[in-house]
This record gives sequence, structure tokens and C-alpha cells, in this order.
Amino acid sequence: MPEEVRPFSTARGDRLPRLGGCNGIGILLVPVSREDSDDRRFAVRWVWLLFAPVLPLGRYYVTEEPPALWGNSEAGGAETRYTFHGVTRLKAGEIVRTYAWFWLVLLPVMFLPSVGLALVMDWIATGPLDRYPVNPWWWAPFFGSLVVLALWPVGALVWLVRWREDHWDEHAPVHEVRWVQR
Repeated sequence: MPEEVRPFSTARGDRLPRLGGCNGIGILLVPVSREDSDDRRFAVRWVWLLFAPVLPLGRYYVTEEPPALWGNSEAGGAETRYTFHGVTRLKAGEIVRTYAWFWLVLLPVMFLPSVGLALVMDWIATGPLDRYPVNPWWWAPFFGSLVVLALWPVGALVWLVRWREDHWDEHAPVHEVRWVQR
């Protein structure tokens, strides 16, 4: 079933949506479909707080432009730019799927190992290690495991994001578009 998309019109007074963020707080787009034959896709504009989507603001038909590089080799980055072609209705399924992905998968994978690390550090601080002599070779694997616990969220996050991109590109829907004038 084709999606009804209303094109942007400056004559009608439409304004392009603003995007931007810093340190995980801001307004960003999350793609919710694969690119169609015109290299366009649907994306939902979200308010983000601490690297997680909090509130959906709108659903748009966009083209992702090549990233614009800024800064220098010491400090800089890439900025993703979009061309907005139209606006359409939000879909409950896409919102629920985005909430589930970020709040039920990514955040626990990132923060549960940190809780484990905090518990281990608390055990070290209050445990019997300072009361009894310990073989010094026991410390190497112990601190190695602390390093693994500390780096686990980074590796897990990278793996999950790559897995989602690969999986999403194979199974995400490609929507047909029907332009409407309202």
C-alpha cells in the first residue's frame, strides 16, 4: 500500500525541520525504511537524551547526502546532511520498534556490564583481599577481567549497530510513495 506524502512547499509556509545534537542530546533522524529507486527513504525525527530516543517529532521522506567533513586531523568529524522531500504520518509500529531497539537492547547491553564492574570494584574495596596475603599472579587475570568488563559495552555496541545495519538493509521495507496536495 503506497504511503501518502505531502511535499514541502514554501508557498504554503512549510519550514524544513531542524536537526542537531551534541554529546547525545538533540534532535536527530532515525531511518525506518530502505532506500527506494530514487535513493529516498523514510526517517523519523526524534528528540534524543543521553544517546537514546525519547520523543518522536515527525516522519519525513528524505535523501541522505554524502557526509560533510569539518575540522582537521586533530579534532573534527563528519556531519550527515539530508534533503527533505515531504512529510507523512507517524507509524506506531516504527515508533515501538525504535523504542524497543534502543531501550530494551542497546541500553542494557551498554549499562549492565558497568553495574557488574561497579559491584566488583565494591567487592575489592570492602572484601577480604586486604586482610590476607594473596598470590601476586592472581592479580593479573583479575585486572584483565576488569579491563574486559570495562571495554565490553563498546564492543557490544559496535557489534549490535553493525548487526542491525546488515539485518535492516536485508529485511527493511521499501515503501511506495503517493504524493498528495493538502
